[in-house]
Amino acid sequence: MQPVNVVINAVGYDVRKPFLDHTPEEIEALMATNLLGAIWTTRAFLPLLLRQQNGVIVHLGGFADGRLAFPFYTVDSATRAGVRGFVDALNREIEGANVTVSYFCPAPADTDTERPYHPIWREMGMAIASPDAVAAALLRAVQRRDRIAIMGVGTRFFARLNSVSSSLADMLLMRGYRRILARHLGAPRKLQ
Repeated sequence: MQPVNVVINAVGYDVRKPFLDHTPEEIEALMATNLLGAIWTTRAFLPLLLRQQNGVIVHLGGFADGRLAFPFYTVDSATRAGVRGFVDALNREIEGANVTVSYFCPAPADTDTERPYHPIWREMGMAIASPDAVAAALLRAVQRRDRIAIMGVGTRFFARLNSVSSSLADMLLMRGYRRILARHLGAPRKLQ
């Protein structure tokens, strides 16, 4: 049997709209795909990597480090935070095994799926990355065995700021982002 050195979980699902507009089916799909998908993928491959005493499992996440809670991405944000917590806890559990479980945050990419949202990202001041740039950043993160890898200097800064003071992140950026997202994705019911 050939060794498995790298497992990349690039499956994800998001719903971009006010929370009260989410259907129960969408919430279930978000939980099953993003959070349980990451857990079950890891459960499937981790025993092999531990036996080999080598390998990396990478889960592609949402914006920033998994702890940045974007409005209008409420359930998606919760699932990504769950994946981030899972990655942190599991790496502490398997420390010393020469196996790394990673959370990788790509930049908004120039893909068919993301293209309809490019106007939002641009209005928020985010650069759109080519698929090749995302792949290169992912490869670097795998080679370095980063536990958390975030594309973009600005995004890394914002994630750090948010982890230190979410109220400061709200004041400096998130309230403006909320207005942009509400304009594009719809205002929550209570504000209509």
